[in-house]
Amino acid sequence: YELDFIEGYFDGDGSIGGQYPTNSRGTKTKKLQIRFRIFSGSKTILEQFNKIFVKHGLKNKSVNKHSKSVYEIFYSTNESILIYDLLYKDKNAMFLKRKQQKFSELISKRLSQL
Repeated sequence: YELDFIEGYFDGDGSIGGQYPTNSRGTKTKKLQIRFRIFSGSKTILEQFNKIFVKHGLKNKSVNKHSKSVYEIFYSTNESILIYDLLYKDKNAMFLKRKQQKFSELISKRLSQL
């Protein structure tokens, strides 16, 4: 139930977002970048989440200090898509529908740009 726990933790203390970054010429790129983030006051729990994700084929990530007492771990576009599949694909579990829906919409938008 490790992934179910992470999904629930993400519902409470995580975020999913997209952005069109600026390139070296100062113009926005055309490809949406997706960012999956989880925040915690405990660096240890985020390190454990990272180990679980590594076990499921994601890259090893470092836990970053977000602010004075908050840590974060974040994943880029391709990893975010893999995380979506791990957390939501083929599951009928309880989850925060609005976050799952936003996640799904960002992935659909990104895949339509390829």
